[in-house]
Amino acid sequence: LSEMIIRGELDFAFVDEFKLDGRIATQKVYDERLELCYSKKYLKKLPEEKSLNKKFFEGLSYISYQEDAPVLRMWFQQVLKIRKINLNVRARVADVTGIAQFVRNGIGVGVLPFHKVRKMREAGDAIEIFPYKSKPMFNSISLAYLAGRSQSPAVSNCQNWLSSELKSLRLSSED
Repeated sequence: LSEMIIRGELDFAFVDEFKLDGRIATQKVYDERLELCYSKKYLKKLPEEKSLNKKFFEGLSYISYQEDAPVLRMWFQQVLKIRKINLNVRARVADVTGIAQFVRNGIGVGVLPFHKVRKMREAGDAIEIFPYKSKPMFNSISLAYLAGRSQSPAVSNCQNWLSSELKSLRLSSED
């Protein structure tokens, strides 16, 4: 992605918190709330809240975005304060849509942005969020572009409009 922006193949991109080439500037536009989700196909009945402990979570199957499951591990660390956890990763899928499909079909548990969970529920999917009492985990979304490169008015207007729309999502993302 970085190389495509540097070569001019992309004028800009929306990225999450992964590392980019130092020549690329970023402007934060949105914080998406991330939730650990399951389908009722996978887990028919959630145990009592006191049973939602490390041992319970180590007994589940997971769908991860990357090898070694960094997003899942970060979610457990930030939300449930579980620092070391053995995760049974059943599948790795590189994007939100793929994770959502696996979770929807009862293959395992995965981390999804809340806005995706809301859309899935609106479509009639029985997607559930594991309960917790701490603060949620957020993933920053930023506009990435080559610093110093001038943009055409059309690209600049598009960037501004998209950034504005994403910022307005912040107001409705906590439903």
